[in-house]
Amino acid sequence: DAGVVCPAYLCLLRQLREVARLTADSWVTAVSWSPRGSELLAGTWLPCDTVELLSLDADRTTLTPTRRFSPHPSGVRIVRFGPDGAVAITAGHDDGLGVYAFSIPERRPYELAFWDGGYGVHDVVFSPDGTPLLVAASHADRTTLLDASACFVPP
Repeated sequence: DAGVVCPAYLCLLRQLREVARLTADSWVTAVSWSPRGSELLAGTWLPCDTVELLSLDADRTTLTPTRRFSPHPSGVRIVRFGPDGAVAITAGHDDGLGVYAFSIPERRPYELAFWDGGYGVHDVVFSPDGTPLLVAASHADRTTLLDASACFVPP
């Protein structure tokens, strides 16, 4: 019945409470937790067009900016951590898609690869093993599968 609401759903809604908030300099358009849950990527739009790496403190109440980089000249639409948290992918309004690694231990981002499909990217997802990438593009009825195995160093 469409009018019945799951009691567990109501319980979850009642128990949500804000524990942390970080005010950004621009519009936050995308977020992604690291697999360990200790870091967050946040992508922004105007005026900054940046990706920010944030750390969550041990009490899980404070987000602290760790690194900021600008992979796209016209707004970030998508940010995703890879399955191991060592690699991230970003997609922007510029129709580009970037793959980034983070140096250890300082977590400084560096570009591993860039792809411009020319049709805009509306979503990106890593396969469970980290490669290849599945890219769903806009402005064209297509889904593109990219092999990103060259971007990963075996353990």
